[in-house]
Amino acid sequence: MKSLTFTLTLILISLFGLNAQTIDYDRIVLPEDAQDITIEERLVQLAWQNHPDNKILFRDKQAAKYNMRSTQWSWLEQINISGNLNEFTLDKDSERNNFYPRYNFSVSFPLGMFATRPLAVKQAREMYKITDDQIKSKMIQVRASVLSSYENYKTNKEIYEIEASATQDIEASFQLTEQRFKNGEESLENYSSTLRSFNDQKRKEINARNAYNLAKIELESLIGLKLEEVL
Repeated sequence: MKSLTFTLTLILISLFGLNAQTIDYDRIVLPEDAQDITIEERLVQLAWQNHPDNKILFRDKQAAKYNMRSTQWSWLEQINISGNLNEFTLDKDSERNNFYPRYNFSVSFPLGMFATRPLAVKQAREMYKITDDQIKSKMIQVRASVLSSYENYKTNKEIYEIEASATQDIEASFQLTEQRFKNGEESLENYSSTLRSFNDQKRKEINARNAYNLAKIELESLIGLKLEEVL
């Protein structure tokens, strides 16, 4: 029983410890002035800097910031101030001049302003926080997409290079078999078998090249540049 309690305590401590950790978003996407970074981190940087969707998020955040400030000062629009000059005070001989003030001022505002304005400010502030969280969420998504795409690119590139090399080897063997067949030194059956192997390998190479090119296009679409400009 003591062992079970101790184990549960360790689990709870571990869970609370994990929950207490916060994400350092400067590590999700490294700052532009970061030095000596890996190619993976550079690709993440480029994808974050160049993609229009990310720029839209920052504009949304700035708009939310303006809206929050505008809402904080919106109470001024609900206050009405009026004033006028008392006509009787213009006549110095008038007896009413002694009883009426020279100027009349009034200030009015809706009582509901005290209830609705704080709520509107809170709502605008929450919208601003939402845009900030959207940016952070996008940073995580961009990093995952770029790193996954880069791994896919490297894998397909390696596979294509292997298939291309294998094609060269089989092609050399086929050419030799073809020449021997022309010279009457090779059977039709062996020649046909070698030709089928060569064509099968060519199909593999073509498929591998296609997958490689598509992976390259996908990665370039994320970073907004040709890979040759980065790698």
